[in-house]
Amino acid sequence: MLADIACLSPHHFDRLFTTAFHAGPGAYVTALRLGRAARRLAATDAPITEICLTTGFESLGSFSTRFRRSFGVPPGAWRRIARSEKSVIPPPV
Repeated sequence: MLADIACLSPHHFDRLFTTAFHAGPGAYVTALRLGRAARRLAATDAPITEICLTTGFESLGSFSTRFRRSFGVPPGAWRRIARSEKSVIPPPV
């Protein structure tokens, strides 16, 4: 456990982590995983289920629910939106 490595009680570690990152350790890791999934959805043609599993989620249902809660749209819609916006943005000069 991270609290043991930091030589802190679990409660104190959680409090300090939440103060520093504005989210508990579990929520922070979930946000990182969702961000990684969002980037992969926009950049690859990998199936959503594969992205779900490779980013650390155990079920497609929980992944889709959390993704929609964080980004406002389901993963498939995110992929379509991200790709349509890429085609509208001119390449850098």
